[in-house]
Amino acid sequence: PERNIDLDKVTGKRRRFDDEDVDRHFLVGCSPYQLFQGSKKNIGYLDEFARHAGMDPARNSRMVCDEACKAEYEALPQAEKDRLGWERDTFVLLGFLIKRCDDRVRNAREQLESHARRVDEKVAERKVGWQTRIDAKMRASEEAGEAGLVDECQKLIAEAVAIRATSEKDLEQYRKEQSRGVDHQKVCPVSGAIVTKDADPDSDTSGHYAGRNYVGWKKIRE
Repeated sequence: PERNIDLDKVTGKRRRFDDEDVDRHFLVGCSPYQLFQGSKKNIGYLDEFARHAGMDPARNSRMVCDEACKAEYEALPQAEKDRLGWERDTFVLLGFLIKRCDDRVRNAREQLESHARRVDEKVAERKVGWQTRIDAKMRASEEAGEAGLVDECQKLIAEAVAIRATSEKDLEQYRKEQSRGVDHQKVCPVSGAIVTKDADPDSDTSGHYAGRNYVGWKKIRE
């Protein structure tokens, strides 16, 4: 549904700021419904809030953002605004949304940390296999040394050193393969999205910081 429809042109009736279909959060200065239009996940948070408040979630999509109504509301005395309570209602809604987003940030960080732990465990298991081969060569070299087989002892030690060098390269490559780029990722603390570690507002190659998701959450947090 069109949230900014011009009622004057459709019905000839002038919309008032206190009409039921006017987005009161927009009047106050921050409408999550407008910010997250088209974002299914974020709209889901708004629907959840509506259900908790005993409201029909479908009503949210019918709310209208009207600049003339906003100007009308802003012209009200603060005492009248306080009586209406819409600033308080908006504050409660934004607090609810920030909590949900903070949960998303925490879950995303746990996801990356969990993956990193699994990689560490797999690398450790692979390392044990290599270390077993190295230890076997070193034990054999000790036995050769005790038997007076100097050349054989040195040969086995060199083999152990070569295996260790090979294992270090293998483990490094294995870690890269298992990480699959996760070690180059981070969680955006504003939106909870997973982005590359070098991403920032000044070099936004992914478009994250200019996207609706980030811009919406940044405004809500401000």
